[in-house]
Order: sequence, then structure tokens, then C-alpha cells
Amino acid sequence: MDDRAKNVDERKSESSSEWKIKDVVVPIFCVILGAALPETLDAIKRWFTGPIVANFEYYSEGNEAKLAIVPKPVIFKNTSRNAAKIKWIFPDGSTSDSNTVIRQFSFASSYQVKLLAYSENNEVVDQQIQTCTILADLPENLTSIHLKRPVETSQIPYLDLSIQIGGARGHLPDAAGFQINEIPMGNQRYRIYGRATRHLSHMNISSCDINSVGTIHIMPGKTYQIGWIDFSNCAMKLEQVD
Repeated sequence: MDDRAKNVDERKSESSSEWKIKDVVVPIFCVILGAALPETLDAIKRWFTGPIVANFEYYSEGNEAKLAIVPKPVIFKNTSRNAAKIKWIFPDGSTSDSNTVIRQFSFASSYQVKLLAYSENNEVVDQQIQTCTILADLPENLTSIHLKRPVETSQIPYLDLSIQIGGARGHLPDAAGFQINEIPMGNQRYRIYGRATRHLSHMNISSCDINSVGTIHIMPGKTYQIGWIDFSNCAMKLEQVD
């Protein structure tokens, strides 16, 4: 075989090897690119439009102050930014993917509602959880508030408290919070009374009889919490927390 024929054979062999490599590498590259492309496109979109942020608002129709009041239907409106889709999760376990959902509540209380925000890749990127306060339909000068119990610690494990605000009364149950209705709005006198028990040591127990009074400004739909001023003097207070 002369040199010319030998060179031709070598070039054919190299070309064949290159095509064999391409036959393997190109499909693998396409598979990798195809798998990464949705996430890449999603990342590029977020770079231009900003992050995905879940958010919503709720209110009863026709209520200028945007309060949620029973027995009127409550409107839940999606105000999320840049979400490809959303999902509502309500206290009874029901769900919805509509931007606006109308719900009917039977009782004035506080309900936890969750909204999930998804990317184009169908991944949950953000969520918003709100404790939604649904008020009772009261005369214009009366309102409802959500009241939280004071934080109980290992040193003060037992609390038996009642509260009186502007003529409305309530006894604090074991739950973290509850609703007090028909409270006059504006500055109101309050009285917190009951008993607290504290463990000073393993065998040493101290009780405190509470009878604290004060003044607080009552606003519709707000959350208030009972807190300690001084356990040694059995002093407690009522304060707004939102």
C-alpha cells in the first residue's frame, strides 16, 4: 500500500472515530440541556421580573375598612407577585387555585389561611400564612377583638384569668386566643382578674391573686395580649400587638 492510500485510510478511521464520539456526546448534551432548560428559563424570568412573593388580602364585600364580618361572605384575593400559579389552603382542608375565592363563615373567630405561590417549574417558592380575624356584625360603635393569653412558662404554668373591657366580659380558655365581641371602640377601661400559680422550686409553689386595671384604645379587628408587669406584685396589663 502506497503512502497516499495509507493516509486516506487513516483519515477515514479518524473521521469514523469522531462521528462515534459525536453520536454519544451530542445526545447526552441534549438531554442535560433539556433537563436544565426549564430551571434556567425560570431563573432568567425571575431575574427580569423580580422574586416570587406570596401575599393576599381578605374582606367582606362593601366594607370600606376592608374588614371581614359574619354573616357576610368573605372575599380572599390573591395579591402575590410573579407567581405562575397559586394554591389556597383553608382551615377545613379545602383548596382552590383561583385568584379570588369567596368563603362563608358561620362564627366570628380567627382562622388560619395559607397561600402557596408556585414557579413556572411547578415548585412552591413562597407561602403566606395569615391568621384571619372574622368579626361579628355589630352596631357601628361596637367591635370585636382577638385576645391572646399571656405566654406561660415552666415557672408560671397555671393561669386562670378573666377580663372585662368596656362592659364586655370574657374568660380566657386554655386555647392560645379567643374573640371578645361587643366592645365599645375608643379608649376603654379594662380589668384583669384571676389567679396565677408559680413554681419557685420543686416543692415551693407560689400563688398570685390578680386584680389589675388600666386603659386601652380599642380598634376594630386588632389583636391584644395580656402580659405581665410584675408577678411579685400580681400586676398584669393589656396591650395591642398588631
